[in-house]
Amino acid sequence: MPKAQLVRVVRTGQGPIVVDISGRESGRGAYLCHIPECWGRALGKRALERSFKQDLSNQDLEPVRAYYEANIAPPATAP
Repeated sequence: MPKAQLVRVVRTGQGPIVVDISGRESGRGAYLCHIPECWGRALGKRALERSFKQDLSNQDLEPVRAYYEANIAPPATAP
């Protein structure tokens, strides 16, 4: 996929993990597509940890999860 169609997740020099909408944040980046399964692998199977070469806590990953829930996850269906 072209970079323009991906979402960049960045580990900044100060340490926090952020979702980089602009693509201009400095730091080590990883790219995720807009497919929910891609985000599931990144969050559930430690793909971001491998990409950033460090252990990440739930607190570290919270901004990524929040972005996923707000922008990527399929809408919940009412019963």
